[in-house]
Formats: sequence, C-alpha cells, structure tokens
Amino acid sequence: MDQLEKSVIFRDIILNTRKPLVFQKFSTNWKCFDCSLEEWCTRFDASLGKGSKSKFEQMPKRFGDIPQWERYRSGLGTTLTEFLQKYSKCKINWTSLYYEPNTNIPIECRHDVDFGCFGIKNGKSDYSFWLGSEGANTPCHYDTYGCNIVVQVYGRKQWLLFPPETNLTSVRVPYEESSVYCSENFFSPKNLDQFNVARENAFECILEPGDVLIVPRNWWHYVESLTTSLSVNTWIPLKMDVDAQIEECIVKYIIENILSQESDEKKRYILNPNQLQLIAPREELFEILRILVQNKTNDSQTDEKYSYHYLSEEAVKDLIKSSHANIRVLKNLAPEDFDSLMRERTKRFIDMEIPDKCNINAVKETLLNAICHPSSITTIKNEFLKQIK
Repeated sequence: MDQLEKSVIFRDIILNTRKPLVFQKFSTNWKCFDCSLEEWCTRFDASLGKGSKSKFEQMPKRFGDIPQWERYRSGLGTTLTEFLQKYSKCKINWTSLYYEPNTNIPIECRHDVDFGCFGIKNGKSDYSFWLGSEGANTPCHYDTYGCNIVVQVYGRKQWLLFPPETNLTSVRVPYEESSVYCSENFFSPKNLDQFNVARENAFECILEPGDVLIVPRNWWHYVESLTTSLSVNTWIPLKMDVDAQIEECIVKYIIENILSQESDEKKRYILNPNQLQLIAPREELFEILRILVQNKTNDSQTDEKYSYHYLSEEAVKDLIKSSHANIRVLKNLAPEDFDSLMRERTKRFIDMEIPDKCNINAVKETLLNAICHPSSITTIKNEFLKQIK
C-alpha cells in the first residue's frame, strides 16, 4: 500500500469515526521537529531576530471555582528560550503561547508541516500551534465547525472529551466565534457537584509525543498540559459547516448589537480578547449571511469541504483494521475514575473573589446566554431560512 492509498484510508477513518480516536506513534515525517524542543525554540528565536519577543499568556496554578477564561490572563513578552528556561519551571503560574496561527511561526520551524498525510487537501494552508507549560489549559468547549486533528509534537497533554449530547451548561459569554463554552470548571473545582452529567459521559486521553488525536465534530473537550508541550492542529472543513456558519452569523449579530451600547470594559468582559478587533460592520455581516444562505440553497460547496459520516461504524472498524496503523478508539472513563481525577483537581481550588464579577449585570449575562444558546439559535436559523426562501 503506497502513501497515497494510506492517506485516503486515514481520511475516511477521520471523517467517519463516531468517537475520538488516537493514531499512536504516527509518523508525519515533519522534519522541522527532528530536534529537541530546546533546539526548536532556539531556531524560532533566531528566525525572529535579536530582541524579538513573543506574546505569552499567564495564569495562576491555583484558582477559584470558575474556568480560567482568557479575559483573566495576563500578557508576557518573552523569547521561547526564556520561556523554557524560566517560566516553564514556575510553580505559581502556568505560561502559554496560545492558539498561534501558522502564519506567525517562522518558516524554518514549520517548513514541511502538511496535513496531507491524513488525506486532507491544502494540508499546508491553515493550522495552529499550542505551546504551554504544565497546567496550561483551554476551558471546556466544543468547536461549531469542522473535525479536529491534533498532532502532539513535544511533551504530554491530557484531553477530557464528552459527546455532543452531554448536557453541559452552554454559555456564549465569553464569546468567541465557532467556540461554545460551558460553565463547568474542570481546572480547579470547589467540589464535584457540577459534574453529575459529565461523569457518566467522559472520555480521557493522554497524548504522548507522536500521537495524533481525532476530535469528531461538536465533541466537548477540556485540554491541559501535563508537562511543557507543543502541539499542532487543524480543522477539516465539512460540507455541513454552512449551517453552523449561518448560526454563528446570527450569534455574532445579536452579541455585537448588544455590545454597541456597552462600555469598552463590558466589551472586554463579553468578548474573548481575540474577538475585540473582529467586530464586523453590520452590512458586511449581512453580506456574509447572504452568501452562506446562497451556498446552502444552491448546495454550492467547494472541493475543499468534505462529506461527513458517509460510512457505517462497521465499515470504519474494517478500515482501521486494514490501515495497518496503531489506531485506538477511546472508551468511556469509568465514573469513579472521573471522580478521582476531579477530586484531585479540587486541591487547586482557592477561595477567591471573582476578578470581574461586577463588570456586567448577572441577569443580563444570563439572558444573553439564553438568547444565544445553541438550541435557541437553531430555532432562529430554521425560521429565518423558512422565511427567506
């Protein structure tokens, strides 16, 4: 079986798996990582030039009973080498270079990164880097678009995943396009009461260097670095994404209209930092919505968007067997093991005042979360599409 045939099989497995799976010790043949993390970081700094610094984020390793939202994080300008030598060993704070697009990474450090080995067209075009010290985490959320491929390059990372139907508490504050967060705190919970739903549906995965995780569409996930680690990910665009993109346009319209009457302080509370510069003029938003509706109505999709779940589960099992790759489908974490994990996390809890609890009226925040709840937005989208025909 040649590499092209293998990549087609891998693509079919990725697009059809109903549960998260791991390609263990998968060879991507990305030569830019054929060195230690220290050497990679040195190359990164040298490419940027003397005196150049990268923008990291920091948070305490002990926290209150709320997720570590991005709005709480402090900025830090430093080199990657200094990050490794100083900040990655800190016992008080974790530090991370968060969600860095490939266009911000020196070409010497990514020259042959190509997700084409997974059968994905244009596999060099759009991917992200995640570098963080022990404790660096992403609050639990699901991605509204695409199917996620995560390559663990250096270090170890823990993933907790939950099926789309898991009744976690969806919130759109903080707002980030294409990310629906939940209010459950998986980093430093005060107790286990909030996890009654999650404990029955948890899947756990610890990624080692060379492992590749496939996160199916709309699966909830909480991610945390167990050691200083670097991973690279991309999202496979799906033909069914157009419905989610219409819904995200509706959410964006609602939130940005509400924000137009709010202070900069409240905008910083409601929006994730990366969204502050992405507020769109209304006419531009309506034009995007018009194009999306046209695409859906005419079923006009580009070749770069893929069908999803077009094979049966049995067919996927057969493909995994025929792939001759070490592929592991994740299994449910036993509820008692989930409880044990979360009980250990309660040791991080400290009794603290919420940093910005007075920045927005609690009723307003609750109402905004209710209006923009995924089920509410789906109802609005369906009525909108019915009337626009």
